[in-house]
Amino acid sequence: MRNQIIYVICAMNLLAMLAGCGSRRATGNLQSMETDQIKADYRSRNSDRLNKALLKSPMLRAVESTADYVIGPEDVLEIEVLDVEEMKRTVRVNYQGFIGLPLVGKIKAKGLTPGQLEKEVNAKLEKYLQKPVVTVFVKEYKSQRIGVMGAVSKPEIYSVVGQKYLMDMLFMAGGLKDAGKGCYIFRPVNKENEESSATETIIVDLQELLEKGNRTLNIPVYSGDTINIPAGGVIYVDGVVHNRGMFRLASKTTLLQAIAMAGGISFAGDGSDIQVLRDTGEGTRLVIAADYEEAKKDTKHDIPIQENDIIIVGRSAIKTTLAAIGNLFTGAIGVGSGGVTSSSVGLGRTTTTGGSVIPP
Repeated sequence: MRNQIIYVICAMNLLAMLAGCGSRRATGNLQSMETDQIKADYRSRNSDRLNKALLKSPMLRAVESTADYVIGPEDVLEIEVLDVEEMKRTVRVNYQGFIGLPLVGKIKAKGLTPGQLEKEVNAKLEKYLQKPVVTVFVKEYKSQRIGVMGAVSKPEIYSVVGQKYLMDMLFMAGGLKDAGKGCYIFRPVNKENEESSATETIIVDLQELLEKGNRTLNIPVYSGDTINIPAGGVIYVDGVVHNRGMFRLASKTTLLQAIAMAGGISFAGDGSDIQVLRDTGEGTRLVIAADYEEAKKDTKHDIPIQENDIIIVGRSAIKTTLAAIGNLFTGAIGVGSGGVTSSSVGLGRTTTTGGSVIPP
C-alpha cells in the first residue's frame, strides 16, 4: 500500500512538471542524426537502385553507329576519289560549315552525313570525271559534343558519334552518383531573325524512365545539349513520431505524406502542435505552424513540403503523463512512446513563431 502511495505522489509530481512545459515544442538538435552521413547513405542507395535499372534496361543503345552521324564544324574529314590520287585530301570543316576541294571548290558539309556529302561531291565531279567514286571518312569527331554534369560518376563534355539517347549519355558518364529523381536537359534553340539563341529546358523523371521503363522518356539528345542530374532531395521528420529520420522527397509531398513516411504520430504526440522549419536561403528558417487533424479534414491545410524541410511533431503533456503513470504502475520508468523530443541538422536555438522568419 505504501509503495502505491509513493507511485501516485511521483505521478502527481510528474504531472505538475509536465504541465508547466506542456506548450514546449520539439525544437532541439536532432542528436540522433548525423545529417551529412544520412544524406550520403540515402543518395547512394537511390543511385545504386537507378544504376541497376540503367544497366538492365533494354533501351540502352550499346552499339555506336556512324551511319547517321551529322558532320559539323571542326570535324576532320578524309576524302578520296577512286583512282584519282590528286583528289585525296584531309580537310577540316570550318566554323561556317564549309570545306574546299580541287575541282569542286567550296562546298557545305555541315548538316550532312558522310554518305550525303559523298553524293554532293560526286555530283560536282561528274563535270570533270567519268563515273567518279567518292569516299568520305570522318577522321576526327569534334562537332557533336554533349555535356553531362551533376550527380554522375564522370561529369564532362563528351564527343559522340551517331544519334545518342539520354540513357546512352548516362551510361557513358559512368552512371548516377548521389542522384535525385529528376534530370534536366538544356537545349540551345536558334530563333529565327535573332542573332542570339535561346535555351529550352526538358525535365525527365529518372524513376519513370529507369525503374518503370517509360520508353518515351528516353529522348534523343543532340550536339550542344547539356544534361544536368541534380543531387537527391530529402526531408527530415523528428519529434514524437514512430520513426524519426531523413526521408526521400517525392514530387508533391505533403505534410500528411511526410508524417506517414515516419510511421505516423506516436501516442504521446500532439497533432495540433507541428512545426515545419524551412530554410529561406538567407541564413534563417521560416517556422510554419501546422495541424495534423486539420490537414486530414481539409486539403488546404495539408501544406506542400519542400526539400530540406524539417517537420517536428510536438508532445502532448497529458498523453505523456498518462503514459508515464502507466509505466510507473507497471514498474517501468519512462517518458512515453515518443522518445526524447529533440534534434536536427544544426538548427541551434529556435523561437516558436508561426509563419515568421527567425535566426537559425
